Amino acid sequence: MTEDQLRRKIDYRIMEVQQASPETEVRVIVVTNVPPTQPILAELTSAHLKIIKVFQDFYSIKVEGKAKHVTSILSKDFVKYLILDEIIVRGAEL
Repeated sequence: MTEDQLRRKIDYRIMEVQQASPETEVRVIVVTNVPPTQPILAELTSAHLKIIKVFQDFYSIKVEGKAKHVTSILSKDFVKYLILDEIIVRGAEL
């Protein structure tokens, strides 16, 4: 896949976070081309992503992980689009 094709599959905010701080934890919704199956979930966990929730009817999976790990799944065939759900801030409250 070309870089332009990959950019069409990702929320620009995820790219901004990844470029600014690749170690930042994010929660992302992975929209898939096919219903989420066990092999797909295994691929996501092997990419260092934590499965939060699976939405079978919507072909979506909510995952949590570092921004650099989220962007690493872009080239997977089952990934249709990545949507930023939340940037996770750990540590002291402001």
